[in-house]
Amino acid sequence: MAKMAAVDWSLLPSELIQLVGDCLLATEDFDCYDSLRQVCHNWRSGTADPKTAEFDDARFLPKNLAMINLDVDGDAVATFVNLATGRFLRRHVAAVGIGGDYNFVAATAGGLFVLSEKSPPHEARVLNPFTGHVARFTAPIHAEEVREVAVTMTSSSPPSLMLFVSWFHGRRVRWADQQSEQFHEMAVEFPANCINLTPFSGEVYVTNNRWRRSVFSTVLAADDVIAMAPIIPLPPPLTVPNAYILHHIVESAGELLLVGVWFEIHIVHKVDTMNKVVVPVTSLGSRALFVSEIRSFSVDAAKFPTVEAGCIYYVRRGMSLYDCYHLADGWMEEYIPVANLWIAVRQQACILPLTLEQVLVNYCIDTEKSSELNSD
Repeated sequence: MAKMAAVDWSLLPSELIQLVGDCLLATEDFDCYDSLRQVCHNWRSGTADPKTAEFDDARFLPKNLAMINLDVDGDAVATFVNLATGRFLRRHVAAVGIGGDYNFVAATAGGLFVLSEKSPPHEARVLNPFTGHVARFTAPIHAEEVREVAVTMTSSSPPSLMLFVSWFHGRRVRWADQQSEQFHEMAVEFPANCINLTPFSGEVYVTNNRWRRSVFSTVLAADDVIAMAPIIPLPPPLTVPNAYILHHIVESAGELLLVGVWFEIHIVHKVDTMNKVVVPVTSLGSRALFVSEIRSFSVDAAKFPTVEAGCIYYVRRGMSLYDCYHLADGWMEEYIPVANLWIAVRQQACILPLTLEQVLVNYCIDTEKSSELNSD
């Protein structure tokens, strides 16, 4: 029997290589895409180079990559989990390591890095860790007291980035475009605070549970200046009159949800941003929500073993306990201890490998001190 000739994979049609590359980019498997391009010259020349991709090239923009660990004192390796697929990947980010040009400030929910220059006046930068592209901002930024960050794209021509920062325990929300000399600001007085800086459909949303009790959104004010204003009143307590219900905002599978928490009661509404109303939700389907005052997000439970569909994992205000609330029947598992990875690292304590549920809970409570994280 004649021996079959070896297949020369480098001669595959460029259209097929591009199709495979597009599939990897669609699922944000940027490391696999890089490996694809390293196979041979033909595969590399037949696919787009990430290093030339600008921020308006959506193919190379991370959208679902939650940064769960960053080593800024060693190899500058960041660990991400893809909230859409459940896959983990690691990336070397030399810009924030020893000898790098920038201080790490925070990571967006999608996976972009917000940085500040090490030299005064510490201008802000936004880094795509998967392309190496850096967007320059004129306004200065400091890591201290930063709670959450978000980045959006303007509709101007050419497009520009907008940077949003939740600061000082959420009592200030600041924003700037790339040309702004300083951040604009919306401030609220204690005990009010703005919770969950959430990009959605080109706008950024937060909730405020005390001052004007509303969902706030970016709006276009006079002279085409971006501002933040209340757009939808928070729903009144449905079952407990005069109860103080803490509302969190979550993007989930293309919808904007409002999660109200009052002790054993969890209430979910869909936020209709077009008609400016909220609609009660009784089922989450295959989704699970992770909610805290630091960060809230949604995952497909089928992608994360040990995570239960239809549940709300709520991290209590002390960040040491969380509850698992089953929305369909109202049953709740209470007072589950948080296996806090960051405290264990700082105290050099022994901690067992975390379940995926515990990994996501830890991501919920990743505080403004994320620039001080150490790798395991």
